[in-house]
Formats: sequence, C-alpha cells, structure tokens
Amino acid sequence: MLQKTHVTAKLESETGKVYASADIGDTSNSWSHSKVMLTSNETDAKAQLTLYIDGEADLAVRLVSLFPAENVKGAVLQPFRPDLLQYLKDLQPRFDTPKHFWLSSNAVLAFLQ
Repeated sequence: MLQKTHVTAKLESETGKVYASADIGDTSNSWSHSKVMLTSNETDAKAQLTLYIDGEADLAVRLVSLFPAENVKGAVLQPFRPDLLQYLKDLQPRFDTPKHFWLSSNAVLAFLQ
C-alpha cells in the first residue's frame, strides 16, 4: 500500500519567490480530483506552477489548468477570455442546423476559410 504524502501547489518565479500557495492535501491509491485557487499579487510571464510532495511518492498528474481570476464567476469557471467572448457575442452569430446534422471539424475549417 502506498504511504500517504502531502501535496502543495505553488506559483513561483524562476528564482523561487512564491507568489501563491495552496494545500492540495494527501495522496491516495486511487485517482482523485483536486481544485485549488492560487491568487498572485504580482505579474510574472515566466512564473511556474510547482507541485511539492512531502515525503516519497509516485504521483501521476493527468491535467493541470491555469486560468486568470477574472474567468471565475463565483464558483463557476468561465474558460474563455472575456474580450474574445464579447467579440463573438457582438458578431451576433445565428446557428441554424437541421435536427440530425453532424458537422466534422474539417467541415467547420472549410466553412471558415
């Protein structure tokens, strides 16, 4: 059985200055979903996300996503840039598709060209 170890997520500069830190919790023997909010008071284009593990463990990370704070409305993540979303809304697109119509990504690309 895997020994439980503690995991912490940090936003850091290249030199190791910590901009934000959040406690993820203990590891387990099964897949788990963790969600933390990291808020930095500084802007650093070269900042990095670092996961710190207390102890010895094998850790598999399937997906990590970082979004700007303005993309979070209450507890809901809005995964689009607000300026691009507003631009699309301003276009006032109209989508009329037949009831049983399937459009492949290649057809969309051909349509947009």
